[in-house]
Amino acid sequence: MISNYLQIAFRNMFRNLRFTVLHLTGLSLGLAAVMLIAWYVYDEMSYDELANRDRVFRINTYWGDNPESEIFASTPPPLAQAIKEEVPEIEKIARAFTWNHSTMRLPADENHSPDEVVFRETRIFIVDPEFLEVLQYPMLLGDPQKAFHRPESIVLTRKTAERYFGEAAIKDGSLIGKSILFGGDRTARVVTAVVDPPQNTHLHFDMLVNINFGYEELDTINVWTWNIMHTYVKVKEGISNTNDGLKQLQSKLTHIAERHIRATEELEGSQTADFRLQPIKDIHLHSHFQREHESNGDYTTVQLLVSIAALIVLLACANFVNLFTAQSVRRSKEIGVRKTLGSARKTLAAQFFMESAIYALIAAVLALSLVEILRRPFNELVGKQIDFAWLNHLPLLAGFAILLLIVIILAGSYPSLYLSSFNPSKALKGKLTQGGNFMRNGLVIFQFSISIGLMICSVFIMRQLNYMQDRKPGYDRENVVVVKNDKEIQDKWQMFRDQLESREGIAAVSFNSGVPAQPLVAMRDFRKKGNSIGTGIHFFLADDRYLPALALTLLDGSNFSSEPKQNKGKILINETAAKVLGLDQAVGAAVTLNAGENDEEQLEVIGLVKDFNVESLHNGVKPLILYYYIPDAMMDYIAVRLRPGNVSKGLNTIEETWKTFEPENPFNYSFLDQDFELQYISEQRLSKLFGAFTGLTVAIALLGLTGLASFLAEQRTKEISIRKVLGASVTGIMVLFSKDFTRLALVAMLIAVPAAYFVMQSWLNEFAYRIELGAGVFVSCSIITLALIWTTVSLLSLRIARLNPANTLKNE
Repeated sequence: MISNYLQIAFRNMFRNLRFTVLHLTGLSLGLAAVMLIAWYVYDEMSYDELANRDRVFRINTYWGDNPESEIFASTPPPLAQAIKEEVPEIEKIARAFTWNHSTMRLPADENHSPDEVVFRETRIFIVDPEFLEVLQYPMLLGDPQKAFHRPESIVLTRKTAERYFGEAAIKDGSLIGKSILFGGDRTARVVTAVVDPPQNTHLHFDMLVNINFGYEELDTINVWTWNIMHTYVKVKEGISNTNDGLKQLQSKLTHIAERHIRATEELEGSQTADFRLQPIKDIHLHSHFQREHESNGDYTTVQLLVSIAALIVLLACANFVNLFTAQSVRRSKEIGVRKTLGSARKTLAAQFFMESAIYALIAAVLALSLVEILRRPFNELVGKQIDFAWLNHLPLLAGFAILLLIVIILAGSYPSLYLSSFNPSKALKGKLTQGGNFMRNGLVIFQFSISIGLMICSVFIMRQLNYMQDRKPGYDRENVVVVKNDKEIQDKWQMFRDQLESREGIAAVSFNSGVPAQPLVAMRDFRKKGNSIGTGIHFFLADDRYLPALALTLLDGSNFSSEPKQNKGKILINETAAKVLGLDQAVGAAVTLNAGENDEEQLEVIGLVKDFNVESLHNGVKPLILYYYIPDAMMDYIAVRLRPGNVSKGLNTIEETWKTFEPENPFNYSFLDQDFELQYISEQRLSKLFGAFTGLTVAIALLGLTGLASFLAEQRTKEISIRKVLGASVTGIMVLFSKDFTRLALVAMLIAVPAAYFVMQSWLNEFAYRIELGAGVFVSCSIITLALIWTTVSLLSLRIARLNPANTLKNE
């Protein structure tokens, strides 16, 4: 029986080859799109899969509940000691922080060459000795309990170890005990372990160094408002499995916050001071706070993509059902004969269900092939390294099998039940009418609703991205080179600056500790003199060339003096800082830095700078204070504004000057405009993904429309011929065909427009600066959809309208 079903199925597939191609194309495209989305979502959901990860948490600092300005992914230095003394539920605690970029050197005797090998490292983290016992990354060499038993210990990742010592040194373990010269002071660090962290982690690093070698003073800083360290804890077994255990633990952390942060009177009375636990597995998709290690993923994006995948599956199934049932008249006599000869309805239903299953299985094979072809461009599009190894990810493979079963059920149930219900006498007499119009029209409306809705969303996402990239951030990002300075140029910084500014093509050179599109690190307590309540405000060290180098606008007062001694106790502030500090007249106002601390200082505001965005436009303008530059232990930058013209020549000039002062250190730079663009990489990827899948849904919908309109046109061939004999024009016949589909499209618009408005309104609320949802996009997308429908239907009806009525009606 099954072989008979298969024979009939393949016979019908080859007999109606055009519709078979439409069936398979729509289903395979839909399944391929869902597979790609599934891989992306699976990859996003698989971050930080470490041993005992259910017991590992990061502690975040809350100074209120506004994630834009009051929630930090980091904590103050003294928190760790307080937890060790007061919270026995925590088994181990470890902190990690990054200070600056470093130039590393592999001594000649360690690399068997006559010269040192120089590297520039940008992902070095200073950690507590128990770090690898809390975050249990796979160890290739060494012991996590002994990795930092020596103060000068340094732990490398596998990729870093390969760069320095080669793969063979990892295999034979010979790199353990070898030395690397660290930073500008060239202190020797000894390799004690090699780890292999997963690609999917919220914390990407290349090297880990011991906090107890050169950074001991950080443990002595008793400042509870300087959120500089990322603190991870591993709780004791059983604590994370019960709500009561976690609540008790959280209450102790809250008590520490209230006692230490509240005691400093740093917060407004309405604000909440708290240290809150966040499971490490939730960080990637649910954490977008200040001082994150890097930009995390976005759960809203994952939800959007899952919704798109579900819609694509439903659209592909609707497309299949419409085409399958539309061909019912062609098979009506076959069904009548089979029923007359004794075939039961359930037998016919099983046959048609099997035909649908065969289509789905063939489409699945085609989809797998398509995914394999698209693997590389898809990875480039989303910026990932997904391996698409199905056998290595059995949950995903099982999910695809379940999806295929769902598709078979959705696509096969209605056609099998509908076709098997034909009355045999009417079927044999050819008196069957096209039934199921209500169902078919509903499916067409559903397809158009999805296409229109996704098209609207795609356009708004693209417009929001363009808006953020085109909006003026308050500084001129063009022709600015940002040089990363690892304390290499310190004592001679003024000499370097003056010499470089004297060169042709250089407009301004500024030494500073912060530029836009780079991480915000330094924050101190500032308050209007005489106020009892202070505010944590970010500050940059900046010289007197900072304003011209970034083309910032000075609204009132004066810039720093070119004489460093005259800048002692002087600061510049932006407009937002003036509002936060409550300064009605900013210039001349007195401000206190770190009131009540050993380093308390009285400052005078000498200039008011127009607000500019140091972060992306996801966030509003932060209050910012500029303090005169002095060489400091923290990361600093050299911002060089080039004169318009030959950028490559200006870049060569900077490098030549750098080599004059630092011949042994690498020249590391970036362009400010490129750094600015990198802030929106996730939105760029989302826009491309949304655009690609929107185009796919439109294509699937048009495939279905093509097949349905073509079949309906063939069924009305004689009607059209009679109309032509009675005087109907070709144009009139084309309008007749388009009219029914136009009505369905208008209904689809009434559904899609409010749905798209609601989704985009929710998404845009995440941005501090956003576009408005203008009616033009809704109208234009609707018109484009109508144009595509009219074009498709008109071209198909034109072919029938041009037939000679004499040939069509000669047998009547």
